[in-house]
Amino acid sequence: MPDITVPGAHESRLRENLIESGVRAILAVPMVCEGRLIGSLVVSRNQPGDFPTEAIELLRTFVTPGAEWGRKSALGSRALRSLAR
Repeated sequence: MPDITVPGAHESRLRENLIESGVRAILAVPMVCEGRLIGSLVVSRNQPGDFPTEAIELLRTFVTPGAEWGRKSALGSRALRSLAR
């Protein structure tokens, strides 16, 4: 989202807080694991404008392995908790 201050550009209950904090642009990259949305990596900045394609691609390289790592980490944590019982 190049400029959240533009009316209708970003609708959320946090919009006013973001603007008051100086946030102008937001980029959210979805985290998908096994075909399911499990979260997103959100980057913001205090200057309006599009994020460069290179920045978007870089974030995507972190998000995909990160989603898989998160799933494995959650599975491992559950396994350890069940062993501790």
